[in-house]
Amino acid sequence: MSKEAIDLSLVCRESVSMLALQIPDLLYTHQTFDKAPHEPQNLPRAQTVQQPALSDEQNAAIATIMEALERDEVLIALSGPAGSGKTTMIRELSKLLEENAIITAVTNKAAEVLRQKGLLYVTTLHSACLAPVYRQPGASLYSYLFSEEPDIDIENYLRKQFDIGAMRLARKIAQRYGLISGSRVLGIEDFLESYLRYWGLKTKSNDVLIVDEASMLGGETLKKIRKSFSRIILIGDEFQIPPMKDTAVFRSAKVFDIRVHLTEIHRQAAYSKPLQLAQRVRSGEDIEREPVESIDPSLAKAGTPVIVWRNKTRVSVTKKIRSALGFNNATPSIGEPIICRDNHTIDDTDFVKNSLWTVESVNDKGECMLVSATGKRTRSPIRLWMEEYGGKYGLLCRYGYALTCHTAQGSEWDKVMISANEARLRIRSNRKEGLMWLYTAITRAKHDVIWVNSEIKSQAISV
Repeated sequence: MSKEAIDLSLVCRESVSMLALQIPDLLYTHQTFDKAPHEPQNLPRAQTVQQPALSDEQNAAIATIMEALERDEVLIALSGPAGSGKTTMIRELSKLLEENAIITAVTNKAAEVLRQKGLLYVTTLHSACLAPVYRQPGASLYSYLFSEEPDIDIENYLRKQFDIGAMRLARKIAQRYGLISGSRVLGIEDFLESYLRYWGLKTKSNDVLIVDEASMLGGETLKKIRKSFSRIILIGDEFQIPPMKDTAVFRSAKVFDIRVHLTEIHRQAAYSKPLQLAQRVRSGEDIEREPVESIDPSLAKAGTPVIVWRNKTRVSVTKKIRSALGFNNATPSIGEPIICRDNHTIDDTDFVKNSLWTVESVNDKGECMLVSATGKRTRSPIRLWMEEYGGKYGLLCRYGYALTCHTAQGSEWDKVMISANEARLRIRSNRKEGLMWLYTAITRAKHDVIWVNSEIKSQAISV
């Protein structure tokens, strides 16, 4: 197989120094977890990995945070690069704070990753702090879609704006496949965007709120949660890409009462190829020429995604890979990777946005039985609505062959393929943001990074 090369030093050398000047030096951590206070339903099987003792630096960081909490500091930041042991710090803080800690992550997927690492009692930030408040007719429509029995007065009110037949079909589909699918039957493309007035606050708490993956946290959300909790610890990586539709706050020096930095990479992570590469991106060192190869469809099918910048590239790469694998219909086939795009429960199976599933079987109606990355299976066949090809209704999903970096953020794989051309384009469009994009893409991999072009490996793939 012929290979080209991407000279990452050409795109990184000038601009990493600019990034390094704006992000301070960082400190480090690792250990084990006994119990946590808040217990969600349907806990996944957690990995049982023995954790090493805390280092001197980690102990110092924990002491600084605990002292700050005793002084009633409101907002504390704990930042560190990939491989610095931030998850271990969450475990240790949870042990020390016991029932006074509420552990959350910014997204459902990030919360799921923490549960798989043994932090079983993790919830999402929005679940812990916020509840949506809709304006009319959204408030009535939401109640109608999900009530056990439709309220006649609400139905009559909604009939003035929606067709009654479409409403009843939307209700049936929403209860089966979720709000996104149900509302689209009524021509509503984005329910939150159409009807959300604001995120309301849940009961104010004196507990300590711990938020993981805080680089994805926006300024507006932070303002809200500060009204719900008097003490907050945000944990994240300052080099990761910020949220798309809100102002980034985690890198801001003005927001926090105190910031604790992690700098050391723990022994196991220090030998990781992706983390060594990410460290060079962070520190401004030249990156040697990396080989670039064609996309291997069989590798993508086996669970190694291609990370891209633009959504149109994701769709194009997905269709190329599926064609090379012999999948020419919009309907998923056995063995294909699927990314769920909604949070919903179907027949006691919880679907988390951006969680990875594999098609286990397909019936004559095109409905699929799925198995998750953690071994969880659906209880009944499910109709899927694949974003790349459109559709009328079903559980909103996309194929998992190619992902944008924002979708991949908060997840990890043994190895990833990264589009070399998308990396070049992203860095050239905005050097500072492009390097964060590159760093985030690289750190999705635990063991290996493969640079790829837009071509598909030519040999036929058996299915």
